[in-house]
Amino acid sequence: MKSRIAAVVFAATVFWGGAVWAEARYFSAIEFRGLRTLTKAEIIRGVRLAVRGNGVVIDLDSLENSLKKFAIIRSHEVDEKNGRLILTVAERDPRLIIAHRRKDQTIVFEIDERFTAIAFNRIYRPDLPVVHVGAAGMNGADISEETRAFCLTLERVKKESPELFREIREIFFDGNRAEVRLEGRRTRFFLSPGVEDFRRLSYFAGYLDRTGRYPDRMTINDDKVLIRKGVNNG
Repeated sequence: MKSRIAAVVFAATVFWGGAVWAEARYFSAIEFRGLRTLTKAEIIRGVRLAVRGNGVVIDLDSLENSLKKFAIIRSHEVDEKNGRLILTVAERDPRLIIAHRRKDQTIVFEIDERFTAIAFNRIYRPDLPVVHVGAAGMNGADISEETRAFCLTLERVKKESPELFREIREIFFDGNRAEVRLEGRRTRFFLSPGVEDFRRLSYFAGYLDRTGRYPDRMTINDDKVLIRKGVNNG
């Protein structure tokens, strides 16, 4: 990660509670900029600091170490203005949650706008859809071309049908077909991984909501729809 300490840091040694802080400074306040997913409390939790008078003494080395722990931070800058510590971060943008099913375990991670993993077994945006993939959905530590193309489809769905995208809870994707689970519906929707079938999904989900009757499963295939018996309310 890039950082710019420059004028902020000067060589100083502070003894506080028996500990030695080599890069300590006094600031009247701390200002955070650019936080979208992370919270101030998460960052400060790992920082050595102490309230002093009307301000705070902070160990800048520990601040740097704390920031490095968060894989979601793409870059950060630390600066000073009028006695205030200004921390500006640029976060990576979580787009989807990938659940990679292996023989004896499932590895969960988010991917960013570049389709790269942010952090394994740490989720920053639990409201995002979870895409379950098997061995064919991965290419080593990277997602496969088929999975990448499907993620691009979901990006289009997000732009064209944001209401539908927000209702997608889980998708089981095998490279050729997607099984979609929507919020509050018992129906399992099976469709091809193309934008057109997601448009049809939006229509049929709305139709089921209006009738209040939900089959066990619905297969959407081009202009055909197959409904499995077991229709129940709710």
